[in-house]
Amino acid sequence: MKKDRMSLMTFNIAPDLQCGAMEIRDVLRLAKDAGIPFVDLMNISQADIPIYQNAIRETGVKLACYIASVDFLRVEAHWLPQLDRGLRTALALNAQRMMIVPFSDGEDVRLAKEMDRDAVLARMIDGFKAAVAAGEKQGMPICFETTPHEFFRLSGTADCMRVLQAVPGLGLVFDTANMLPHGDDPIEAYEALKRFTVHVHLKDVALVGGPAGEAYWEKAQDGRGMQCVVWGEGVIPVMEIYRRLLRDGYDGLFAIEYTHPAEPVSGPKEHLAHVKRFLGEENGI
Repeated sequence: MKKDRMSLMTFNIAPDLQCGAMEIRDVLRLAKDAGIPFVDLMNISQADIPIYQNAIRETGVKLACYIASVDFLRVEAHWLPQLDRGLRTALALNAQRMMIVPFSDGEDVRLAKEMDRDAVLARMIDGFKAAVAAGEKQGMPICFETTPHEFFRLSGTADCMRVLQAVPGLGLVFDTANMLPHGDDPIEAYEALKRFTVHVHLKDVALVGGPAGEAYWEKAQDGRGMQCVVWGEGVIPVMEIYRRLLRDGYDGLFAIEYTHPAEPVSGPKEHLAHVKRFLGEENGI
């Protein structure tokens, strides 16, 4: 795979940061040591911005995409400060673009489940229009991903297309697995949405059925849990979609939808070995 176009999604390293097994600088060093020139960061605190800035300067690793939660289903007075904070963070870290996750907690889930599809999509469209306008003023491109929860109405291809067509300038982060909650086929979704794609999450999932599936936050249309796994260990044709992207002239970056190593607590050594499995250095992809 083209490592020079890879980015490491880092949110699954959070437990090791919280317990002290790793430091913020270790996260960017992990990417550098694996030969990955970019990272995707999500919802970092204002206090941590200087630490990330120092780590970026020290390692030379750059921020491909800053991911921020902005609760579009709530009143504007609630989410406008979230949008402003996300943009300021993305700009401070010289991100190439900002991806908005339009929810953050259980209150957003409750609201989404109480609203019908058209009402949810109307809120999403209004929010993304405001975000794109704010981003254009700051020179920060705005995007969203195919989202792995049907009640937020951004999993299905048709729903994503509806939002993209209604919001000029909005980009799509194509996640290779997140259409499963709506029941769409990954290859068909890619073909329909590829012209809007500005960033890619390469994600493979195993489908976990029965009682075990009930514990998963992300679920396929049939109710089975979506367990993120190393590429080639799940049901998503990750490499086929990757090849199609290259064939079709996609010139953006590929983010590794990273999973945590099996150990409850992991340090730099364990994480580096695990990243190499995604890159095919150990699993033969």
